[in-house]
Amino acid sequence: MIEPPVAAAINLHAVLRDLEDLVALDPVARQIVATARTRVTFRVPGIRPLSLTFTDGSCTACARPGPLPAGHTDIQLGFVSPAHVNALIAGKGMPIPLRGWRGLGFLTKEFTALTGRLEEVLRPAPGAPRSPDDERLATVLTAYAAFFALAEVGNLDTLGRANAARMADGAVAVDITGGPGVTLHVRGGQLNVTKGVAATARARMVFDSLKTAGGILTGELDAYAAIGDGRLAVSGYIPMLDHMNKLLAIVARYLA
Repeated sequence: MIEPPVAAAINLHAVLRDLEDLVALDPVARQIVATARTRVTFRVPGIRPLSLTFTDGSCTACARPGPLPAGHTDIQLGFVSPAHVNALIAGKGMPIPLRGWRGLGFLTKEFTALTGRLEEVLRPAPGAPRSPDDERLATVLTAYAAFFALAEVGNLDTLGRANAARMADGAVAVDITGGPGVTLHVRGGQLNVTKGVAATARARMVFDSLKTAGGILTGELDAYAAIGDGRLAVSGYIPMLDHMNKLLAIVARYLA
């Protein structure tokens, strides 16, 4: 079952968070915000806020950002409920401007173009031509979205919380050869995901390529088959990986 608060948290901290990496990796996206100096903060009742800070062709996503950098416009957007932000992501709703009226042009122009580029990369139109670079970018962004969504599922979803509660404390490193790496941190049943592969992780999952990671995350490739033929290697405290895989199965429903 899709729970609206969980979907809203994923939309903020996994899907919109992907804009950070889209801008870093995609020249088209970077050009859209090349001169932007703006922070956009999304506030939803019961969910951690998300701030996206754009500075001269860069984007930083954070739930608890520092002081507003000098020369930046501060835009605050409010939502009455998780369903409200979900409607916005589906293209059927509008936020409530709380601050930064003079900067709203950024939302209707650059920000709309940027989210449109994200949609184009992650959900291309049927038959649209795709270069190898496009495919790589889509897989990297899908991986980041899936693993950052994993923390939201483990912390908020009913079934996800039950699985997270059974996980031992420690870190799980996820390394994609030739691609990104992330670390899942577990403490007292609460999950947090950070970029980078922890050297002292209690368990490890290593994909042999972006293609393998993309296939497993989209459900096109069975994880156990990939383990059997060596495309996916696991090591360390395996029960942590078993519970993480159960969480990823829930994540797939939310990101479908």
